[in-house]
Amino acid sequence: MTGIIYIRVSSDEQVKGTSLDEQLEACQKYCADNNIEILAIFREEGASAKSTEREKFLEAIEFCRKHKPDAFIVWKGDRFARNLLDREVHR
Repeated sequence: MTGIIYIRVSSDEQVKGTSLDEQLEACQKYCADNNIEILAIFREEGASAKSTEREKFLEAIEFCRKHKPDAFIVWKGDRFARNLLDREVHR
């Protein structure tokens, strides 16, 4: 099984903390525990989930279109999208 990891923080304060590193470690552990080969990691710093116009998010979606990974790994659902409607649109 293959997958990509998408991690995101929404504020400069979060960027300076360890949140991104903690998200990445948790996602990598999940992949290791579930035999998921990581094809790419997308790291979004200081981008709100209120909009889908996020540079790394859009790159991740385009990567998925081209490479067809089995999984799109995020630490929590709100790292992907702020509301359920956005999450449904990008399935």
